[in-house]
Amino acid sequence: MSLRVIALAVLTLYVADLSAQDALVHESRVQVPQHGDEQWEYRIENAGTSPIIAFRVELQCSGNHTYEHTEDSLVSYGSQQQKPIAPGSTRSFPFPDWAVPCSTKSDTGVIFANGTTAGSSANVDCLLARRKGAYDALQFVKPKIDAVAAGKLDAATVAASFHSEIQQSNHDSTLGAEVWSGRVGVLSIAALVLESQQDFLVPSDLQPNRPPGIEEVMANENISHERAQATVVSRKLAEWIRDLKNDPSFAKLNP
Repeated sequence: MSLRVIALAVLTLYVADLSAQDALVHESRVQVPQHGDEQWEYRIENAGTSPIIAFRVELQCSGNHTYEHTEDSLVSYGSQQQKPIAPGSTRSFPFPDWAVPCSTKSDTGVIFANGTTAGSSANVDCLLARRKGAYDALQFVKPKIDAVAAGKLDAATVAASFHSEIQQSNHDSTLGAEVWSGRVGVLSIAALVLESQQDFLVPSDLQPNRPPGIEEVMANENISHERAQATVVSRKLAEWIRDLKNDPSFAKLNP
C-alpha cells in the first residue's frame, strides 16, 4: 500500500529576537499506514542551522486537558530514540487519537545545540528545570558510585540510598514537577544499574575506540564485577555531567 500522509496542520515557531522572523521549526500531525491500520504521528522538523537537542510540545485540549511530549538528549542521555535532530531532519513520534482534536496552536519550546531557543519561553524553562533536576541528581549519585568502585561501599547499600532519595523527592513540595522529573529519572537509572549489575548506553559506546566495558575492567584491574561495574558506570556518569556542563544553556540552570 502506498504511503498516504494526511497533514492536519503545519505550525511554525519563530525566534522572537530575529527581525527577519526566520522559521526554525515546523510541526505537523500526520496519519500513516501501520500494521494494516492508520496511526497518527506528530512530527518536528528542524528548519534551522543547529541541531535540536530538546523540545517540549504542549497542546491545549477540551475539558482543560493538555497534551504534552518532551524529549531531551541531555536528560534521556544515550537514548537512541531521543538523539539530536539535525538541521533538515525530522523527528516523528506516536500521537494518540484522543489528542487529534486538540488545538492546532502549539506552545512548543525548543533548545538548539548552539544554545539558542525557539517558541514558548515557558516550555523552554520547563526543559531547563528538568535538566537542573538531572544535573543535581548526578552530582549526588556519582560520589556514591565512586565509593562502590573503590570498594568502600557495596552496591546494594548505595542502591537502597537512591531509592530512599526518590521517596524523599516524592514528598518534597519545594521541587517543581520538571525538577522532580529530571531528579527522579537519574536516581531511578542509578538504582537500576547497580541492582542489575548491568551497564547503560552513552554516546562514547558508539565510537570505534569505545572505553573498556565491565569485563575488560575486571580483567585489567583484577577487581570484582561489582567494583568494575561501578567503575564503568562512574565513567559514564562523568561523561553525562561533562556534556551537560559543556552545553551552552548550562549557565541558565543556576547549578
